[in-house]
Amino acid sequence: MSVYRVNSGFRVCLIIALMSLGLSASAQTRYPQGLEQVGQARLSLLWLDIYDARLFSPDGAYRAGEAPLLLELTYHRAISSEELVEETLSQLEGRVDALAVPRNRLNKLLPSVDDGDQLAFYLSPDGRGAFYFNREYLGELENSDFNRAFLDIWLAPDSDYPELTQQLIGKE
Repeated sequence: MSVYRVNSGFRVCLIIALMSLGLSASAQTRYPQGLEQVGQARLSLLWLDIYDARLFSPDGAYRAGEAPLLLELTYHRAISSEELVEETLSQLEGRVDALAVPRNRLNKLLPSVDDGDQLAFYLSPDGRGAFYFNREYLGELENSDFNRAFLDIWLAPDSDYPELTQQLIGKE
């Protein structure tokens, strides 16, 4: 009789644990909600509009090094997956150790985009990064150093586009 109770109790605990894993996994794949816009900016090169960028935080304020943050990029032109990955890697040079860059994972995660498509990156409080395409979950990166460096392409004081950075972080 006591063996049955132990096995029965174990089964109940196992079922609860598996259910909670399923709930937390699905919660991580949902598009982030409840964030307020910090700032927005448009990246244009010469006469070509590339994308509109918007940054979100829990209270609509940007504090360097704090998370969660959501960066949304809405594209104004078609860009291939290969171009996105190459430009990302180019922008990351000097920001993160080359060994920390998950090139193969980026090749699998980043899709080609067309005019009107949205690519978003969410940095969670625990440093995980999740990509979304048109609000649909693409996948996650666990390397917090890479994830922070990825956001720093847009948010670092020494970014390639300082005016865009200032607009995104709500300073202009």
